Order: sequence, then structure tokens, then C-alpha cells
Amino acid sequence: MNLLNRFYSSSGPEEQIPTIAVTDGITTHYLTVGFEDQLLRLETGEVVEFIGYALDISLPEKGSDGVQDLMFAICNIDGAIGRFVRDAQEGGREILLTYRLYLNNDLNAPAKPPLEFNVKGGQVTSVEAQVSAGYYNVLATAWSRFLFDTYRFPGLRYF
Repeated sequence: MNLLNRFYSSSGPEEQIPTIAVTDGITTHYLTVGFEDQLLRLETGEVVEFIGYALDISLPEKGSDGVQDLMFAICNIDGAIGRFVRDAQEGGREILLTYRLYLNNDLNAPAKPPLEFNVKGGQVTSVEAQVSAGYYNVLATAWSRFLFDTYRFPGLRYF
């Protein structure tokens, strides 16, 4: 964390390397901003090749409005993103996204703990995919979590 604090407080020689890992439970894509592939070590110790992509990441803003979504746009010229999203939707799989930030002078671990998001939605066209992801998908949850039904509570049935 010392390197990250120095990076934020001064204009040293370090550069940020933002990365995302997108998975549907079957396939995982490791992507980084830029056009150079990077061999980076995950927090688990595993070394993974992050593919350089035309990628733009917008981190969630800190605030009290309850909306903290990560947005990213990625090139879809080769159609790989469109196929990935279509296959996940057809299979009914949830897509998870992990954001990691590295500094170029320390590629042995992320500069800070990774942020994990659930993909909420987006638009996929023939040239670009725009995706939004949030910390917790409140819209996909029921309230109350404990459902009161007539099987558990037969007294709810109207006679």
C-alpha cells in the first residue's frame, strides 16, 4: 500500500495499470487497458496474462445516493464480447467482474484489494459493448428474504 500512497501523493514515475476479469463461471476473460498484454500476479499468487484491449473503465463515485456502478466500454470488432454475453444469457449464468489496479513497478500483486461487481446490464453492438456493474444487485433480490408461504405457515390460508 506504500507504493499506492506515494503514487497518489506525488507525480512519481509509476503508472497505473487498470485491469478487469470478467467471468460467467465457465469462461474467464482477463483484460487490461492499452494495447500491450501484461503478465500479472493475482492476489492468490497465480500469474495470468491480461490481454490488452481498447477498453475504458469508469470507477464508481463515492456518494450517498446508493448508485455505485462501474461502467466500462470495450471494443467488440471481433465479436468475442457479443458471443460471451449471448452465451451467458442463454445459459442463465450471472456475469461477475473483478477490478484490479496495478502499478507498473510492482506487478507481483494488485496495488490495492480487488473490487468485485455483479454485471447489471449493458448494450452490445457490432463495434462496442457498454456494460454497467454494481457492488450488489438489489433489484434481483426479494424482500423479505424469508418468504411467508402456506407450506411453512398454514395459518396464512384463508378458509
